[in-house]
Amino acid sequence: MPTLLRTVRELLTVLPPGTRGFMIWFAVLQSALAVLDVAALGILAIIMPPMLAGEATVALPIVGSLSEPRQLASRSA
Repeated sequence: MPTLLRTVRELLTVLPPGTRGFMIWFAVLQSALAVLDVAALGILAIIMPPMLAGEATVALPIVGSLSEPRQLASRSA
């Protein structure tokens, strides 16, 4: 990891002046998207087994229990 950081710092000295800010914001936003991706996959891992088992209500740790709306249930049948 230290070698990678040193390489990026050396690269930023060679690139045009406005590149440094862009690269920092790009890295920060990519990291935030990665965290959101992990959260979304975790929610899918929690929700999918009950849905595949045919249960109408799914219990989530923070949100509580979620059930299928009756209007959607009657349309899909």
